[in-house]
Amino acid sequence: MTSRDPDYGFTKEKPIKVGPRLRTGVHILLLNALRGPQGQPLEYERQGACCEFPSVHSPLGLGLLDVYRVRVDGTDQDRLIYVDMYEPGPPQIPVGFTQRGALAS
Repeated sequence: MTSRDPDYGFTKEKPIKVGPRLRTGVHILLLNALRGPQGQPLEYERQGACCEFPSVHSPLGLGLLDVYRVRVDGTDQDRLIYVDMYEPGPPQIPVGFTQRGALAS
């Protein structure tokens, strides 16, 4: 499902939720399923973690967002995507992207 919110996934306030963290690798499945607006492949690179927040799904009671730099093949514009691996989804496709295959929910 594609989000209708133009900020979804692109701001720390509205990250893509793929938690709880016990489901390892769901964020990689999500990133691998994303495609550009015409179905183009993407390249992505983890930029680090940010934006501490309280989470009952973390053993420490706090979570961090993972930040990925994403670029659609054939373009020179990068986007940052924020991923929350602690809070439950279901994940949606950010505006401006399409998907290949089904996303885990």
